[in-house]
Amino acid sequence: MSQAEVLDVVVVTFNSEQLLPAFIESVRQAHWPDGLDVRITVVDNSSRDATRAIAERLADQVHDTGANLGFGGAINHGVARTTAPYLLLANVDVRLLAGGWAAALRRLRTAADVVAPAVVDAHLANPGPFAHV
Repeated sequence: MSQAEVLDVVVVTFNSEQLLPAFIESVRQAHWPDGLDVRITVVDNSSRDATRAIAERLADQVHDTGANLGFGGAINHGVARTTAPYLLLANVDVRLLAGGWAAALRRLRTAADVVAPAVVDAHLANPGPFAHV
């Protein structure tokens, strides 16, 4: 990469103080390709717990929707406020695994508009061939 590319991770929260720190940690530890600027944007559906304070401490951007818009409405709210060419949309209860992100980005650059990583249940003995993509 000749200049830094940007990926915005847009995550939806609602009363998620117990889940948000682990989600953000998993994003920070996901082994992103060199030169990729990964920004975390938290879109909060007007939580009543400490979610917003945690988000302001750990995330790059925080937006409060003003009401509980649900996942889809909150994602739309967040996407409308980003300018990054690459987006990763997530719910706060997922954890990103290290690995596979360079391959996903290569695919986005060359041939795809959307790349979807595998959803892996931590309780599965054999998560399958796409567990890290």
